[in-house]
Amino acid sequence: MATPFAFVPRAVFKYTKEWQGISRPPPSPSPPPDPTTDSEPEDDEDDRSNTTPDKVKGKEKAIESVHSKQSNIALDIASLISLALSDYNIWLDADLRWKLNACLGDETSPDEVGFVPINYLLRRTPFRSSLPLASGQPDPSETEVVRALRTHASHTLEVRMRLASSSSASAPPASVWYGTGKTSRKKDVGGYEVRRRDWSTLRDRLSCGWSRARWDDMTAYMECIPPQYRTVGGIARFAETLLSLSSGPETDTDMEPCLRVQCVTLPPHYLDKPGDMPKCKGYALITFSTKSHVEAVLRAWPWRRRRVLGPAHTDASPIAREAHKYGLRMISKARWDVLNGEYLLYKQYLVDEMARTQVQIHHTGEDATEHERDEPTALPHPNPETETEAETQTTPSSPYPFGCLVFVRNVHPDTNKTTLKSLFAQAFQDGSSLDYVDFNRGMDTCYLRLASPHHVTRLIEYFGCDARRKAQVHGLDATGRTPVQDDKPIAMERIQGKKEELYWEKVPEKVRRQAVNKVIKTQLAPGTESSASPTTNGQQKRTREP
Repeated sequence: MATPFAFVPRAVFKYTKEWQGISRPPPSPSPPPDPTTDSEPEDDEDDRSNTTPDKVKGKEKAIESVHSKQSNIALDIASLISLALSDYNIWLDADLRWKLNACLGDETSPDEVGFVPINYLLRRTPFRSSLPLASGQPDPSETEVVRALRTHASHTLEVRMRLASSSSASAPPASVWYGTGKTSRKKDVGGYEVRRRDWSTLRDRLSCGWSRARWDDMTAYMECIPPQYRTVGGIARFAETLLSLSSGPETDTDMEPCLRVQCVTLPPHYLDKPGDMPKCKGYALITFSTKSHVEAVLRAWPWRRRRVLGPAHTDASPIAREAHKYGLRMISKARWDVLNGEYLLYKQYLVDEMARTQVQIHHTGEDATEHERDEPTALPHPNPETETEAETQTTPSSPYPFGCLVFVRNVHPDTNKTTLKSLFAQAFQDGSSLDYVDFNRGMDTCYLRLASPHHVTRLIEYFGCDARRKAQVHGLDATGRTPVQDDKPIAMERIQGKKEELYWEKVPEKVRRQAVNKVIKTQLAPGTESSASPTTNGQQKRTREP
């Protein structure tokens, strides 16, 4: 009988860390050429030897970048699941707290006690709103979550697979999460579950009587966080590492490091709109598990920055050096609340001061009555008798363009210049008629600089007509709507005389000259109504000859 052919699998080349070196090793000296062989194959071999390592290195860098991002996502997954099962989140989430109390109180099936379906946690805060996924990237599957937990959080969390047969049992812990009916949460059946390794003491911890004031005492404000840690999961790991470096003998160190950080809160930015998900701008509120943890990090990273590294910032810790490089500093939440209140008061003071300045400019040179101040919408409309005065001729020697300024009231305080320009451009056929929108965020008034006095008249007539009166519904409303109920319609007034002079005094000279030149070009343009308008002397303006 013939010997059967032995199957030998083809060797598959795998990239190793040797290709990831910073520089390639010098090439070994090539042997002398064989005169009996052709030289062309040798040239081809040289070309391959020169190009292959570079191509491999480029691929290796791309692969390494992808692996690094995947590793960071896995770390964030583990941190977010840990935060979802922290004492703070259990206290905050009423539904999670009730279900845990129900299953922890059952003593008939100890193997079922304390487990929470992973699919349940994936649908809730903080996991669902805090995982940094790229645009179009799908949510992680349960398998990916389990892999991340077993790799990065196995010392604090226990993971198991729940079989479909065990989920149909009548055990009270299972009925708490999956229900008792045949169709209750079918998609959770057969999934994975996770519980804290200290589940036996969890029921006692839940009955400690937590309160908001107690959690605030264990919260610190962190500022100037290094960019590579600016996610909820990254900040949690960053704070845990800093706490490990800052912990002294008086710090409670018998708790697992993953449970030392209870919550990471991102304060909203002042430019965020209602309902927007806050993004990390370099600062966050960190809630720790004990008061000693807060005191330890506050001592190590005080609000007044150190010029040199402290005793806790050893040279062996790159994270501490990164924190010092970016100027990390921390204060207690109580002190942060005081400073934040002072900041809000100062911000409101600046807004009120700008409003007073605008009102002073508007009312300078006229005797306004209290009724006129209380009724901002009752503005006089231009008439043909005053149009002649408004359309004063602008010459190259004019200090500013005459009759090209409009004061607008009742715009939305959260709007912006682009939206306002689109809104007011409805009165014209082109966008060049509206030269500039002078608006400060938070104000309900603005100034408009137009290309000519004729455009001012057209703008005021357009928005002054009762059939076309408009009100801004929200900050990004670029079309407006007919005022209803309590809506304040947009009101406009042509600025002339002393008020106009005071306004243009605050404008840089270069900008004033550009505005004057633009008005002159508009007046000289053929086919425009302004080119045939009467002057203040009652003489007909001379038109350009063809």
